[in-house]
Amino acid sequence: MTGTFPQFRAFERARAYVSKIPGAIEGNHGDCQTLAVANTLIWDFALSLSEALTILGEYNARCSPPWTEAELIRKLQSAEKQPHSKPRGNLLGEKSSYSRVPEWKRPS
Repeated sequence: MTGTFPQFRAFERARAYVSKIPGAIEGNHGDCQTLAVANTLIWDFALSLSEALTILGEYNARCSPPWTEAELIRKLQSAEKQPHSKPRGNLLGEKSSYSRVPEWKRPS
């Protein structure tokens, strides 16, 4: 985690961010979208696996069909291993634009 940003605030900010992302849909690149959400939780908000799993589980309720818990854990584990261009916790800075959720366009 970057700086001294309180972890409970990071969790709540991540939860608010992910709540704006539409659920993944099977057959419409849902796998990639769910992995992107996992990356956001692990890297951009620097959450632990257990914290990220809580929020990813909430996100999962909007997915069609929902993922199993084992699949969600695998997504988070994959996210931990992927290289990233920005430092871990990059959405935790005071001047962060975390409230601006990128538009999640589903490929046609």
